[in-house]
Amino acid sequence: MRCRMYARFVIRSSYPTYRTTSGVDYIDFLVGPGPPIRPGLFAHVRYTASITISPSPTQIVYDKVLGSGTMVKFGSGRWIRGLDEGMVGMREGGRRRIIIPPKLGYALGGGPVPKGARER
Repeated sequence: MRCRMYARFVIRSSYPTYRTTSGVDYIDFLVGPGPPIRPGLFAHVRYTASITISPSPTQIVYDKVLGSGTMVKFGSGRWIRGLDEGMVGMREGGRRRIIIPPKLGYALGGGPVPKGARER
């Protein structure tokens, strides 16, 4: 299964934003033609992860996997909780922006995410 997560700049557009019960926001830029991802499946993922600390609009990229991507097991609890949650329902070949609240993300060095930050 191939999934793409897109996280560069905030784009004001006509794409609807969805929110999970824990506060993870996501925007589908492209709904893939393949089957939806389910816990236990492996996903081939390419992504750029950045963090924005309020009130500054500047984003700091702290992790990037492009090219052939990386393989992750969905729902295993070994990945960022917010990404696991934000990928629910994503279809193979899709393109989605996932915005993770600090409580479900991680910061460089494994420390706490700074107050007022949003991961993208």
